[in-house]
Amino acid sequence: MIILEGPDGSGKTSLMSTLLDRFPRIEEHERASTSKGGPVQNIFEWAKDDILSWGTQPLSFYDRHPLISEPIYGEHIRGKFDGRFTDALGEDLGMHMFLTGLIIVCLPPKSEVVINVNLSVVDQMSGVAENIIPIYDEYQDLLNQSRGRQNVFWYDYTRPGDLSQLLYVVEAYYIMWNKIRGNHG
Repeated sequence: MIILEGPDGSGKTSLMSTLLDRFPRIEEHERASTSKGGPVQNIFEWAKDDILSWGTQPLSFYDRHPLISEPIYGEHIRGKFDGRFTDALGEDLGMHMFLTGLIIVCLPPKSEVVINVNLSVVDQMSGVAENIIPIYDEYQDLLNQSRGRQNVFWYDYTRPGDLSQLLYVVEAYYIMWNKIRGNHG
């Protein structure tokens, strides 16, 4: 599975569009949370069921996964999140995700994200604009903690060459996925 993560205003939607055009055989997965509507009911159960079914799902692009985004957004937007995300089961599910998925962290410079969020404040969940700095910082911490992991890619749309490098990484992951699954597509 290929998960696009990052704060609002980091270029995930534009990147998703590019990836779906470039890799038409990879589907866009249903979202567990939307920018305006927030998370689905029982978001931990959604995340658990999703991860546990990865072995039977087709390869998909995710616009965030709640195992990463819910503790960040839940804390900063609602002041709380389901504690199961950080208990033993949540940690095991997260480990599975980080071992088998490709995680793309969209994180341009903080100033870019702040500008983008303020330009699109009407299209966002209440509290995002007011909390974008600590949300951004949490994603920066995620990147720092993920240094050295081969399946975590930092994407910054303002850096020349990042998109072409990312397309190469996604292509390699797609090939590996198909070999493991015995597919030839």
